[in-house]
Amino acid sequence: MIPPHFDADTEARLLRCYLEAVDARRARWQRPVLMCACREVRTLEGSDVSVLDHAHSTRWIRPWLDGPVALLTPGAQKRRIWALRTWWKWLFAHGELDDNVLACFNPVSDVLRTADTPLVLTYNLRTWPDSSTQRCAAG
Repeated sequence: MIPPHFDADTEARLLRCYLEAVDARRARWQRPVLMCACREVRTLEGSDVSVLDHAHSTRWIRPWLDGPVALLTPGAQKRRIWALRTWWKWLFAHGELDDNVLACFNPVSDVLRTADTPLVLTYNLRTWPDSSTQRCAAG
């Protein structure tokens, strides 16, 4: 399985779509959290790798914890992961993502505890969206 690649413009567009779709209070606190998470993940592998490129695997979690978020409190790290899972869940439901590895963890903070044993989804079980699935419009 080759996961899709998301460029910076697509990532920004999908984040805008999500934040416009959720409750205004949720969007207010999630916007800076998600923008930071996107920026932090880009520092791991270069500016051309989106956080959305990692929706199939948790391999990025350990380098992320040891690098850009190492000085954050555990609570702040959990909020980042929770916000990412919520965004990815919305994207998956709207046919924009084929995987959401963070949905495999309950509570989602378990992904932080198990960062040394990454989970990789090797099969994409999603059926492609039919015409009734609403996708986030480009532009």
